[in-house]
Amino acid sequence: MHNNQPKIDDLIGKPFRDDGRGPEGYDCYGLVMEVMRRYGVELPDYGLPGPEHTPAAIDAAATTARPDWVEIPSPIPGCLVAIAYPYPGLISHVGVVIDADRFIHARAATGGVTIDRLSSPAWRKRIRGYYKYAGPAVDITPDTKESAPASDISLTSLPADRIPASYNPFCLPVGWKSLPVPLSPGAVIADVIHAHFPGISRRACIVMHNRRLDPDWLSPVAAGDHLLLVPRLAGGGGIGDIIRPLAMIAVAALAVYTGGAAAMAMGLFSTTMTATATITSLTAMGLFVSAAVGTAVMVAGSMMINALLPPVDVAANMPSISGLSASGAGSMGGTTTYGWAGPQNSWSPELAIPILYGKMRCGGQIVGYYLETNDNTDNQALYMLIAICEGEATPPASADEIYIGDDKLATYDAYQYDARSGTSDQTVIAGFDKLHQYRDLSIKVETRTLLSLHFDSDVVTDSSPFARTLTNSGGVTLDTTNKKFGAGSAAFDGTASAQLYLASSDFDMYSRDLCFSLQWLPSLVSGTRYYGLLSYCSTTTGWCLFYDKDNDIIGFNVLGSWSFNTNPLKTTYGIDFTDGEFHHIEINRWGKYWGIWADGQQAGYKITDVALPAVTSGQYLRIGHAYVDTGWHPCKGNIDECRIIQNYYFHKPGSERGGLYYPLDFTPPAAAYTDDYDFVVATRGECDEITVLVEFPRGLYEINSSSELIDHSCEFGIYYRAVGGGAWTHLDDYTVTAHQREPVRRQYPITGLARGRYEVRLARISPEESSTLKMSDLYWTGLDEILDEPLAYPHIALLGLIIDGSERLNNKPPTVTSIWDRGIISVRGAISGSAFVDAGSMSVASTNPAWAAYDLLTNERYGYKISPSRLDYASWSAWADWCDGTVDGATRITMNGILDSQMSLAAALNKICQHGRAQIIQAGQAIRVAIEAPVSTPEQIFGPGNILEGSATTEFLPRTNRPDMYYIEYLNAAYDYRRDKVPIKSAGYDSLTRVPTTESIFLWGCTDEDEARRYGLLRMQISDRLNRTRIWGADVDAIACLPGDMIVAQDEGNDLTFGGRLGDQTGIAANVIVLDQAITLDTATYSGNCTIWVRLADDSLESRTITGPWDTATDTFNLSADLAGKAQEDVFVIVRATGEVHKYRVTNIARDVDCLFNLSALEYDDTVYYHSGYDSGGTAI
Repeated sequence: MHNNQPKIDDLIGKPFRDDGRGPEGYDCYGLVMEVMRRYGVELPDYGLPGPEHTPAAIDAAATTARPDWVEIPSPIPGCLVAIAYPYPGLISHVGVVIDADRFIHARAATGGVTIDRLSSPAWRKRIRGYYKYAGPAVDITPDTKESAPASDISLTSLPADRIPASYNPFCLPVGWKSLPVPLSPGAVIADVIHAHFPGISRRACIVMHNRRLDPDWLSPVAAGDHLLLVPRLAGGGGIGDIIRPLAMIAVAALAVYTGGAAAMAMGLFSTTMTATATITSLTAMGLFVSAAVGTAVMVAGSMMINALLPPVDVAANMPSISGLSASGAGSMGGTTTYGWAGPQNSWSPELAIPILYGKMRCGGQIVGYYLETNDNTDNQALYMLIAICEGEATPPASADEIYIGDDKLATYDAYQYDARSGTSDQTVIAGFDKLHQYRDLSIKVETRTLLSLHFDSDVVTDSSPFARTLTNSGGVTLDTTNKKFGAGSAAFDGTASAQLYLASSDFDMYSRDLCFSLQWLPSLVSGTRYYGLLSYCSTTTGWCLFYDKDNDIIGFNVLGSWSFNTNPLKTTYGIDFTDGEFHHIEINRWGKYWGIWADGQQAGYKITDVALPAVTSGQYLRIGHAYVDTGWHPCKGNIDECRIIQNYYFHKPGSERGGLYYPLDFTPPAAAYTDDYDFVVATRGECDEITVLVEFPRGLYEINSSSELIDHSCEFGIYYRAVGGGAWTHLDDYTVTAHQREPVRRQYPITGLARGRYEVRLARISPEESSTLKMSDLYWTGLDEILDEPLAYPHIALLGLIIDGSERLNNKPPTVTSIWDRGIISVRGAISGSAFVDAGSMSVASTNPAWAAYDLLTNERYGYKISPSRLDYASWSAWADWCDGTVDGATRITMNGILDSQMSLAAALNKICQHGRAQIIQAGQAIRVAIEAPVSTPEQIFGPGNILEGSATTEFLPRTNRPDMYYIEYLNAAYDYRRDKVPIKSAGYDSLTRVPTTESIFLWGCTDEDEARRYGLLRMQISDRLNRTRIWGADVDAIACLPGDMIVAQDEGNDLTFGGRLGDQTGIAANVIVLDQAITLDTATYSGNCTIWVRLADDSLESRTITGPWDTATDTFNLSADLAGKAQEDVFVIVRATGEVHKYRVTNIARDVDCLFNLSALEYDDTVYYHSGYDSGGTAI
C-alpha cells in the first residue's frame, strides 16, 4: 500500500483570516486552494468571501464556481466537501477531505485551521456534497511516437455548455445515443477502438472494461461488454491524473451489441453487420442522460407491471456513506455495507447495531477504539472493538476472513483478534476490559504564554511555563496597597532605572499572531509627555508600546518602519488616565490586522502585512520602558497583570469591509488571568482514567557540525483538573530525548481519578526552535478517556482486533471488515398443528427470506414485537417452502444481507420481501404473504354481476416505458463480496431499432450470480409479457380475495365474454345452468372452447365447460359435469378457454369513504415464472 497523502501538518493551527491566501493565514477557500495545490490541483481564486460576507454574496460566488466542479457520490481524499455553515440553507463553507472520515478546513469560530470528522453529528447534518475539480478544458495530445490519422470525431474537450454536469466513470451507459462500429469475430479492445478512432494511442487514453481498469488492449471483447475511453491529461500517466478531469473532457463509451438493427436506425452504416459495437461520445454528442433520472422514470413503469415484487428502492440503487445519514424510508443512505466503496465501519454512536441474515462481509459499528504507544519502539498498537450485528452469529473462520481495507488480515505480520458470537453470557474480550473513548487530535503544541507577571509576591517572577526571573534596574518596587488583582502590583518611580528587563530572543515575533496586555495605574507628571509601558528593541530596531500624555493616545511604534495609535482616549471614549484607577491596555495581532484596546474599547487599528523585525543586538524585553522620539522613556505609576502571548490572539481586531472599519469591543477582565493559555482539551464524558498521547511527527534531533544526528530534547508539562474550574493538578514535566527523523511517540496515563469530567492541559516548556539544525515539533495526537467498566455487550456479535498501527496503515484508523454467518437463528413462537403459537421458540434458517421477515416482525429487541399467532401459518410456510425449493440443483432463494442503516422497519421488510419475491399483507388482525410464484386456482370472479357499474378500466403499459435491459447488481460472495452485476436482455433487445433503455436494480441480500440472473429473468419476463392492468370497484364481494390471489375477471370491452348472475335454479338439473340473461354462443367461436366460472354462496369457485346449445339466444346451457350448490344470484363469467385474457392477479385492495372497495389487478400468465435455461423450463425459476 502506498501513501499518497500530501503533508498538511504545517497548516494545522494557522490562523483564520478573511480573504486569507497564506502562508500566514487562510480563509476557508484559501486553505482549500493550498491543500488542493499539495494534491497537485491548481484552483482558480474565485474570490469566495469569508463568513462575514452576506449570503447573497456567497451565493453569487458559488454560482460562478459551480461549473468547474463535479459532484461525486462519496468522499475521497483530495475532494472538496461543501458545507452549509454558518448559513443553514446555503453552501457557505468548504474544506478538503483527507481520508475516509476526516477533512481539513479553516473557520473563524476556532481561530484557524483544524481537522474534523465527516461523521461527527455537528458536521454530518451540514454537509451538502462532495466535489472534484473539473476546471477548464484540457487538450489531449496523442503519443508522438505513433501516427494519428485524422478522424471525424476526436477525443478533444468541448465548451462547458456541452459538458455533462455530473459523470461517474464507473456508471453504466444509461440512455446514451450510440454510434455503431463493426465488431468482427475474435475482436479485442484495440480492434473496437481503432475502428472508430484510427491510430489512437494507449498513452492518449485508458480503458475501463466493464467498469474495471483494463490496461491490456488485446483483451477480447464479448457481446454485452461495455468499454469506457477516458483520455489522459497531457503529460500525465497516473490514475489520479486520469480520474480527476473526467467531467471536463470528452469521454467515449462503447457498448457491444449482438444485433445490428440499432446501428441501422442511426443511419450511419449501410452495410449489414452481424455483430455491432456501438460507440458513444458523451460530450461530443451532448446526449448524456442522468442515470438517477432515467432509473426513476423506469422504476415508475416497473412498479406498475411488476406487481407482487415490492417496488424497487431507487435510493438503494445509488447508495452512499457520506455523512452516514439515512434519507427516508428505504434509503440506502447511511449504509456501511452497500456503498460504492464497499463495506465500511461506522463511527457514529447514533446508528443502530446492524441485523444480519445469512452470511456477509460486514463492516459494523465501532464501539471501542484506542491507541497504545510503545515508548521503546515508538510504534502504536491499534485496538478496535466492532459490534457486528444483533443476535448470535458464527465468527470468521480464520484471519483470511478478516480484511484491513482490501487486504486480508493474514497478510499482516503482527496482529491479534478475538470474537464473541452474541450470546447472552459472553465474556469481555481481552484488551477491552475497560471502556475507551479515544479521540484523535492534531494540535501543534507551541509555546504560547511567553511571559506572565502577576506581581503578587515580588516584581521579577515569571509565572509562564518558562519560569523566568526578570532583572530589576532598581526603580521598581512591590506595592501591596495599590493593585488591580491579587496581592500586589509593580510600582515604577518614573526614573531612568524604573524598568524590569529580560535578555531573550524569544520575543522575536515576526509574523506570528500575538497579544500584549497589562493593567496600568498612571501617575502622570507635568512636563513629561511619554510613558514607556512595554518594549523589545534597541535604539534602531524593534517595537515599543507607550502613552503620549500630550495627545492622550496610546501608541505602538515599530522603529524605522511603521506605527499606529489610538484616538484621543478621553474625548473619544471617556477614558480618563487621571482618574486614579487601573486601566486595561491590550494589543492584538491577527494576521494583517492589528488593534489597540483601552478598557475593552478598540481605540486604534492598523492593517499591514509587514512582519515585526528581529532584534539582533540589545535583545531586551523591557517592562516600564520604551524608546520614543530618539530617547528612552520610563513609566510612572503601577503595572499589574502583564502578559505576552504568541501564536494566538485573545481578541480579534475588527476588519475592513467595503472601505469601512468595524471595531470589536470586549468586557475588560474582572479577575487575574490564569496561566493556562496553552492547550486545553476537555473530556467528552465522565471517566476514571485518561491517557495523553503526544508525537514528534518529523522526528526529534539536532544536526551537529559533522552532519550527524545527535540527541535533542523537548520538555513539556501535563496538567489536569475537574471541569468547572479550580486549581490545576500538575501531573509532571516530561523530557523526551531522541536523535531520529522518524516519528517519536509517547503516552502518559493519568490515573487515580474520581469519576467525572476533566480538562487536560499540555504546555510546552522548551523554547521554539530557531535553528534549522534542530527539530522538536510537538503535537498532541490523542486523548483516551477510560471508564473502568467491563462491557461484554450481550446479544451482540463482536470482533476485537489488535494490530500494529504502523503496518500499512499510515497510522490512520483502518476500515476493518469480516465475514460472519448468522445462518440459524432462534425466533419467538412455535408451530402447533397448522398455526403459529406465541409460546416457545424455534430455530429457523435466517437465509430464508420468509423466516427473516418472521424474525423482523416478531423480535422483541429490534423488530415489530408482533405476536407470532397473528402470522398466517399457511402462507408463511408456503413462502418458506417456495424459497427452499431447488432450481437446477440450487436453492431457489438464499438471502445473505445486513440491515445496517437507519431506516423504518417497513423499509427493512421491503428489502427482505424484494429479495424473497413476496409482499406482506395485513388482513384484519392476521398477517399473510403473497408470493410472486405460479398459482393454480382462482379465488374469486368479477364481472358485471359484482363490478360497480362504470368503475372498470383497463390500462396498458407501452413497450417504450419498459426496460430493454436490466442490470441486476449484487454483492458477489465469490469475489470477497464485491459489487457485481448481471445483464438481462428483453426478448426484443437484439432487434431494436432505437437506443436501448436500461435499468439498474440492486438486489439486496443476493450474493450469488445465478440467483441474481434468475431474479432478473423473472423481472424481465414479467415486463415483456404482462402489460395489462385492470382497475374496478366492488361491494362486499371484494372481501372474498386478498392481494396476491388469482381472480377471473370479465373484460367488458370484449364482446366475446359475458358476465352477470345466475337465474332461478329451482328444478334445474345439476348439469344445466340458467343465467339472468339470454345470450348467443356461436358454434365457430365457442364450441369446444367455452368455460363458465361460478362463485357459489360459500365463496368457492367452480368452472365447467359449456357444451351447448349453440347459435341460439337462450339463458339455459348444458354443462360438461354436474355443478352442485348453484343458486340464484351467484356471480358467473363466461369466457373462451383459450384466446382470452381472463386471469388476473390482485395487487391492491383499498376501501373508500363509502365502504366500497377499489381493486387493482395485473394480468396473469404462469409462463413468466419458467425459463428454458433452467430444468428445460420445467421448474419455476
